[in-house]
Amino acid sequence: MNVNFFKAQDMLNYYRNLPSTKHFGKFELDIPDKVAIMTHDDRFDWDMHNHEQEIGATSTFFALSYKIKTSIPKSAEVHLHYNKGYRKEDIKQQVKTFKKLLGYQPMFNRNHKLWWRENHFDLAHLAMNGILVDCTTIGWKPYRLCVEGKILPIWELPTSICDMPWATADRKCWCTYNLFSTMEETFKRGITPITGLFHPYFKDRTDWRGFFSLADKYGYNIMNVSQFYEKYLKNAGPKEARP
Repeated sequence: MNVNFFKAQDMLNYYRNLPSTKHFGKFELDIPDKVAIMTHDDRFDWDMHNHEQEIGATSTFFALSYKIKTSIPKSAEVHLHYNKGYRKEDIKQQVKTFKKLLGYQPMFNRNHKLWWRENHFDLAHLAMNGILVDCTTIGWKPYRLCVEGKILPIWELPTSICDMPWATADRKCWCTYNLFSTMEETFKRGITPITGLFHPYFKDRTDWRGFFSLADKYGYNIMNVSQFYEKYLKNAGPKEARP
């Protein structure tokens, strides 16, 4: 399998132009409100979108650029599902394909198959290509990473729930990492934000609708990634690294 590695000198040059910071390692952000963020991977799905519209909810679809259908409605939020192992296109080309098909620059991302090599390199690689928020790691607190005395201009918004219940009789779900053994336990403990990931091709075998019911039961505000970014992340972070 072909893997799109990083160009070291390009990345070092990129670091040199970032704001300096007194922080090091990981800058975590505490969210004071109960927020639940729904996301879907690989492709847009009409059934999921229509249900969310009917109940007054919203979500973000992370779509593989080379599988995007131009029939996606304007009411849907769609951003990049970067595939590091795709032989035909590197990240620049995948972003270019996305822009050509949908007409705008993707600002948010989740790596396909949750394929993650090294946080600092991956996040810098994404930021260099216009990504403001990534949702690939597992956890809940949003964070930014510091490297070379600089703070990266990209937030990591971890995923808390994935395709629960995950077991299926005749097909495996490859990315089934969850904070707790049940979806309700995540809400019951007051984790915030909670980011859910539900694949369209498992929609008949997972309780993705229950994500919204649990959010309502435990007093969570449903958002998509864009809404969460605008309210909590856009102007947050160390003072020297704010817009």
